[in-house]
Order: sequence, then C-alpha cells, then structure tokens
Amino acid sequence: MAKSSSIVVAESSAVEAYDVLADGVDKIRSIIQTNIGTAEIGEFDLPRAINPSGSGSKWEIPGLGDEAETVGSVEGIIVFHDEDRAYWQRSYDETGGGEPPDCRGMKDENNVWHGTGEPGGVCVKCPHSEFTKDKDGKTVPPRCPIFRKVFLLRPGELMPTLFTARGGNVQQITTYLMNLTFQGRMLAHHCITKITLESTKYKSGRDWKKWKIGFVAELPDDAKAQMDQFHGMLKPMLEKVEVTQVDVQGKDEEPF
Repeated sequence: MAKSSSIVVAESSAVEAYDVLADGVDKIRSIIQTNIGTAEIGEFDLPRAINPSGSGSKWEIPGLGDEAETVGSVEGIIVFHDEDRAYWQRSYDETGGGEPPDCRGMKDENNVWHGTGEPGGVCVKCPHSEFTKDKDGKTVPPRCPIFRKVFLLRPGELMPTLFTARGGNVQQITTYLMNLTFQGRMLAHHCITKITLESTKYKSGRDWKKWKIGFVAELPDDAKAQMDQFHGMLKPMLEKVEVTQVDVQGKDEEPF
C-alpha cells in the first residue's frame, strides 16, 4: 500500500525553526566543538524533562538559569528513541534520585531482557517485573517496568531533550511509532511530532498524565537528509543514555 497523499509536508518557516535544518549539521557540529572543545558530551549532559508528580500537569525542563521551564505540551522532532528498564530498592524520597539502580535490564541478541545487579537474572521471571495487588485489591504496577526514552529536538535547540515515557505512556508512544511505520511509511526523525499531557485516570483510579501524541507534518526531502546526518551523529551517544530515578519517578514514590 502506498503512503497516503494527504500527509502534510512542513512549510519552510516550520523547518527553519530548527537550527540544525536552517544552518546544517556541519555548522552545528562546529558550534559544539568550539564551545565544548575536546571534551565529550556525556549521557548525563543532555537536558532531561522531569515528569509531573502528584497533581502536576506539566513537565519541568532545565533552562539557562536556575528556573526550569514548565510546559504541558511540546513539539519537535524525535531524533532517537529506545527502551530501558531499571529497578531501585529504595524510593526516590529515600535516595533523593542520586543513586544508580540496584538492577538494570538489557536485551540480549534474542530480544530477551536480562537484569544486571540485584536481583539480576531473566526479567520476565523476576517478581519486580510483575503487576501485583494491594490489600484493597487494587492493581499495583511493577517495581521494574519497561520505559521508553524519547529524545525530542525542539525548535531553537541544538540538542534534544530526554522525555521518559512510563506506565501507560509507553504504549502511547509505541502505538504512535507503529502508526508512523505502517501508515505514514516514515522514520520518527523525518517528521514533526506534538506531545501533550492530558490529565486522566487509569482503571484502578490512579491519576495518569497521559501522553496525547499527534503527527504534525512530514519534513521535506532535503530536511530529511539533514536529519539523517544529525541522527547518525548523535545515535552513538544517545544509545548510552540511561534513565535515572528522577526520570523514572519524578518527584514522588510512584513509578508511574
């Protein structure tokens, strides 16, 4: 089946809002090299959006100063995305978010998750990967679920920001990526995407800051070529990025 002819192509003004598309990958690489020098940009140097907690309905994104930018909707290009899995024995309140996970999952060549650390082993057999029930019979999510890391390049930024999907939002982003693949016939870094936080509830009654994800526009062919270069330049670094307890749990104990 051919790609739909009704797909919107981004106008030049929307494309030029992205520095890498307006100035080219080589210029962006030169700016980074000039400012950073021989130092490498590490996996913890990228800006990370903090998921809302409690009654919050907006992400917190680091700004130039001490104050964070708070937004309930973001638009940009998904430069890279990947899965991650991690388990902390102690809560965020106990650790302050500064401890590495007690166990981190990685996929083997057969796409099977294996944990490294304590308790370790095949993740599907681990009790921390299972849903349980509390004393009132309500569903309790796994202590060690799968997360989806989404590196979104927003207009006017040189580097992408990490947004971590957790709980039901993992399926939200997975469904969107599937639709891009099977209906749009395009790569995630070949289009502009919009993600909006929507306050709703799970069937269990727990609050859910649902990711409402929408396709905005497909990039023109020359912009796609630039994004292919940018994606290739950043992929080796982005593959190393691991979720932290702050990314996963926000500012409360609930992992979702």
